Amino acid sequence: MRYLMRREAGMTLLEVMLVIVIAAVMILMGLRQYQTLKVDSDIRQAKYNMDVLFNAASGYYQGNCRRERDSSGAMLAGTATLDDPSGTVPNPFPLPIEETLRAEGYLTQTYPLVRFVDAATAGGGYVVQLNKQAVDDRTFISAAGKPIKVGRIIIWKIQVAMRITNPVSGRMTQYSNLLGADCQSKSVDNGETVLPCNANPSGPYNYLVWERLPSFASPSGHSTLWPTNPTVTQFEQMYSTAPASYLAGLPASEYPAQNFLCGS
Repeated sequence: MRYLMRREAGMTLLEVMLVIVIAAVMILMGLRQYQTLKVDSDIRQAKYNMDVLFNAASGYYQGNCRRERDSSGAMLAGTATLDDPSGTVPNPFPLPIEETLRAEGYLTQTYPLVRFVDAATAGGGYVVQLNKQAVDDRTFISAAGKPIKVGRIIIWKIQVAMRITNPVSGRMTQYSNLLGADCQSKSVDNGETVLPCNANPSGPYNYLVWERLPSFASPSGHSTLWPTNPTVTQFEQMYSTAPASYLAGLPASEYPAQNFLCGS
């Protein structure tokens, strides 16, 4: 009877330890769930930031890919831009986020900080640039059997790179897989530009890199504008202007090399 009275008076040490263990497990599960949700939130925020920068760079491209011409079609002096066939435009072509994209009105949104992005660097941990895509010149074979150059297509691709905090190998691979990066890379000019994926950069890496065509800047974006209009314009030029001149039998001096612009 005395033993039963002691049992009813309180809990044993074993019962107390069991309650503590259960509480600890529940707290641990809650912390893990919080960490998982936080990582998911950071991943979504990082993808949003990338889309914002791609859209801003796409706007810059569409606004600067053409030369300015007068009413007669002649190029205005000093207005050569991304389509300059002389090759004077640097490749890659850096787009400083604050000095160019935001200052010129292409970037209006703010993008919150993400824990795994090194925001202490220029651009808040992001580097935006345009990479020139090499495309073979278009030629026809003349009646004399000689190749005649009738046009050249210039394609620029937008590249956005993200600098990762504490970029150890396993961490870089983890975030690369979670974010769907095209490759891992590095900068060789103090963060002004980042080596593109086709340059096959060697490690160690501290940037994740994405590359898209300007007309496909944001896969999740919706607009009433038709982003492929430049491609249609390029198609019409390629399959009407130059071939018509060639088929008319005009000498080569009548149809010098053309540059099909803003078609990507």
